[in-house]
Amino acid sequence: MLKYIQFNQEYNIPLLKSELSIALQQNWVDHFNKNDYEGDWQSIALRSASGRENDILANYGVDEYQDTPLLNQLPYLKSIIEEWQCPKEAVRLLALHPGQK
Repeated sequence: MLKYIQFNQEYNIPLLKSELSIALQQNWVDHFNKNDYEGDWQSIALRSASGRENDILANYGVDEYQDTPLLNQLPYLKSIIEEWQCPKEAVRLLALHPGQK
């Protein structure tokens, strides 16, 4: 079973940056796994079991994940995700802040 996606196309970087600026204005939450990093690591959901941006957990046993309102504000990123030929469950953006590890 395939467990990865190989990105073999070029993306519109200015458009991705523009949509990222929209995402960065939202309320990101601290990542739940504090054992694997030091400093500030935050996340925001684009798809989640509840359909909320602050629901960053992968909820095993959930049959259907939902797009969050944020993903619907990011049409270019949404189109990229929709092109992936795989089931889409928890989809998140992660931010490891500068100087953190």
